[in-house]
Amino acid sequence: MDLITLSEDTAARSVTARFPMVARQTATYREGWGCVLEPWSR
Repeated sequence: MDLITLSEDTAARSVTARFPMVARQTATYREGWGCVLEPWSR
């Protein structure tokens, strides 16, 4: 699990998880919806 990094963007109200050179996924807090995963991008 040491390879996975998390970064928080308080201004955007989001958290991004990264697995180097393989994947990245972001979840953003949306009022009334909670945390929502952003669509995948390459």
